[in-house]
Amino acid sequence: MKHALGIDIGGTTVKASVFDARGRELGSAGETTPVVTDEPGKVERDLARTWQGILQVIAGACQAARVDPATIDYVATTGHGKGAYLRFSGEAWPSVGIVSSDNRAARLAAELGSTAAYRSSILPRITQPLWPSHSSVLLAWLRREQPERFGRIEQVLFSKDFVNCMLTGVASTDDTAATASGLYRTDDNMVDPEVLEYFGLTSLAAALPEASPSHQVMGAVRREVATATGLRAGTPVVAGLFDVNAAAIACAIRTDRDLSLVAGTWNIATATTTSPDRFAASWESLAVQSHCIPGQWMVHEGSPTSASNLEWWAQRLFGLAGIASWDVINDHVFRTEDTSVLFFPYIYGSPGDPKATGTLIGLQSGTTTGEVIRAIYEGITFQLLEHAQPTLQVVPEIDHLRLAGGIKRSRPWVQLVADTFGKTLAVAPTDEIGALGAVICGAVGIGAYADYPTAVARMTNFMDPLEPNPAQHEKLARRYEKFMRTRASLTASWSAADDA
Repeated sequence: MKHALGIDIGGTTVKASVFDARGRELGSAGETTPVVTDEPGKVERDLARTWQGILQVIAGACQAARVDPATIDYVATTGHGKGAYLRFSGEAWPSVGIVSSDNRAARLAAELGSTAAYRSSILPRITQPLWPSHSSVLLAWLRREQPERFGRIEQVLFSKDFVNCMLTGVASTDDTAATASGLYRTDDNMVDPEVLEYFGLTSLAAALPEASPSHQVMGAVRREVATATGLRAGTPVVAGLFDVNAAAIACAIRTDRDLSLVAGTWNIATATTTSPDRFAASWESLAVQSHCIPGQWMVHEGSPTSASNLEWWAQRLFGLAGIASWDVINDHVFRTEDTSVLFFPYIYGSPGDPKATGTLIGLQSGTTTGEVIRAIYEGITFQLLEHAQPTLQVVPEIDHLRLAGGIKRSRPWVQLVADTFGKTLAVAPTDEIGALGAVICGAVGIGAYADYPTAVARMTNFMDPLEPNPAQHEKLARRYEKFMRTRASLTASWSAADDA
């Protein structure tokens, strides 16, 4: 193995990165792909335009890395979980992608996830609470709200599977994306007829692909794609994996010892375990699903409550968008030691209250921009801590954190995370953590490394860890308690605003 190409399809962007055999990022390219948000909660993408963006970033990454695309040894993909990428009757290729930040099914998720039948029969099969973006819930919502559109579905894929399909012409999925969807059993990664019946999706049984190991070679680059990108026709493409699993692999977390924190579009706290039944009492709050490493399962909780909330403020209200925006934002925080403002990061929805919205509490005439930005940093970090706590309670021996995602660009924010959690924190050196996880997976699949432990050891490294400040940890613990108390008091207000 000399060069590998990792492709990462996120909620709003597509990226490609070239890595060498030691996991060093040689060059990357990214494109923002437009999403359709013409009704409340809707986040869909036109897949024809998305595919053009993917072709561009493949060529762009190779150019940035100064690597001939024809010398790429294999391609591996990753992408956001859940959602639904759909091919309709009469179409040759998938055309519509429902993104994981789509929130239209929030009330249906709450309804379906709270029944006695769900708790007794479905939860033990899919081992995770229902979120609005679960493929099972979104498809049930389509059946209820858009029956004509639902009736034309012929193929259901997940985000990175759409990329694989376009690269190879083969419709497939892997164990991690499958068991993240709420449609497949966690114990054997199979589509479950009883689950389909519960969600009213029996008619889609044939539209769901069989799941395979994440490192399995599932196809080869089509000649048309080779012509468009310079890749070699026939280049192996591995099945790939859900981006949370990819981050866990690239973060080199130790089973039942480390916690991976991803703070990008989503806030996600992740651990891996060899004993999934250890978490059985937590299935209603924690997602337990297959990991790419055989004999391991991934445990995580998350929501779209992360850095995308800060980006919303920067682009729409602060006027800070542009090349210097992170420098300007961080400068405000460096000059602001404290804030009395609280921010609740629910611009794109809340994991616990479908009526919750992004909210600032405590604004006064003297409030500074720095105080508001610090409150946004804290609110997003507090939400990340809330997602981590169920795992930390089950596995108290976790003593180290691994951080990836957009907030790693902000030194004061990274320190805030370490101080809030009160644990040693190491930061991933590469910006493209998902793509790195994908190519590690692919390195196993093509036999470049004998197994996952070897590939992870050879292809990952971390910057010097940060230590928490004990005084700041105590202060932030009090702020977190205030955050939680205030949020509880807002439930009635959010409900009243929603009903108005």
